[in-house]
Amino acid sequence: MDLPYQAAAPDAILLFDGVFLQRIELADAWDLCIWVEAPFEVTVPRAVRRDAGGHDQEATVQTKYQRRYVPGQIMYLHQCRPRDAANIVVNNADFENPELHFRGAV
Repeated sequence: MDLPYQAAAPDAILLFDGVFLQRIELADAWDLCIWVEAPFEVTVPRAVRRDAGGHDQEATVQTKYQRRYVPGQIMYLHQCRPRDAANIVVNNADFENPELHFRGAV
């Protein structure tokens, strides 16, 4: 599906959410970076519950995360160090009580 090109107003605030957005080649694109973190022991079960949708696919989804997504994230964390580049770090290990940490100029 091709969406029409749209230009943002000069004073617009654009928010991007996604995996691997703090790669080196994108570093100059962001005015502010927020890093949301939680250990894999927390994020993988959350992802499995979300992606399996209560169906009998939990084992398949778990395997997908352990074989592909976790190793990819580990490589990204080591190569790009997104936490170190973030202006704001959100510790989201406890979903009901996230912790905010402000780093540098915000």
